[in-house]
Amino acid sequence: VLVADGTYTILDPDGIDFKGKAITVRSENGPQNCIISGGGDGRSFYFHTGELNNSVVSGFTITGGVIDGWSTGGGGILCEGASPTISNCIIRNNRTEAIAWGGGGISCTTFAAPVITNCVIESNSAVDADGGGGIYCDNASPVMRNCTIVNNSAGTDSGGGIYIFGPSSTLISNTIFWGNSPNQIDYSNTAPDITYSDIEGGFPGTGNITSDPLFAGAGVYSLATGSPCIDAGTASGAPSSDIEGNTRPLGAGYDMGAYESQ
Repeated sequence: VLVADGTYTILDPDGIDFKGKAITVRSENGPQNCIISGGGDGRSFYFHTGELNNSVVSGFTITGGVIDGWSTGGGGILCEGASPTISNCIIRNNRTEAIAWGGGGISCTTFAAPVITNCVIESNSAVDADGGGGIYCDNASPVMRNCTIVNNSAGTDSGGGIYIFGPSSTLISNTIFWGNSPNQIDYSNTAPDITYSDIEGGFPGTGNITSDPLFAGAGVYSLATGSPCIDAGTASGAPSSDIEGNTRPLGAGYDMGAYESQ
């Protein structure tokens, strides 16, 4: 399903439901040009019917989602017992409130194992919820590669970038965690396996660094010349292009984050 440029407001508060179908929903010209809005009352996408990695959402800005009250969270996207692919998306300004579970941007629960690549997850929040301003995991096994997770916040618990609750197996590589509050990463049971990533304040793992990623500008998350994230990633599992469709790698190695430096 190829979606033309424009802004689309989701009327169903549960969000777009793939109903178990192995389909790809993709924007025609990338996330800057195609916006899916929760409209301030509900989320944008809801995966809960056993979807696998061949159910794909790609190339959207996902914004304006609000989940209030008792819920499994996921202001932008909820993966509940489902494992879709989420790629080349900007997930920003979504939130969970009140007694909703966390995951202002994305919530992964009940054996969900989504693959999340080349995504910018920014300025999402979990207000008075179970942590995870950007991402919340509960008994889930997400795989994240080449994402940029910045300026998210968790109001009550911690894990502004990602909060992992329960026995979850989380694999993360080539990803930047920066400017999230009150901290970047937190977990209550099983620590995530994070490698070749740039994490403010540090986190154990092969190839991880703690240096300022040197973004190109305020609100612009491509990498400036001299960024320590350039050529610092791993080829293992890395996507062949970045969020803008530029070929990876360009240079001596793969860059960390959603953008391959040009």
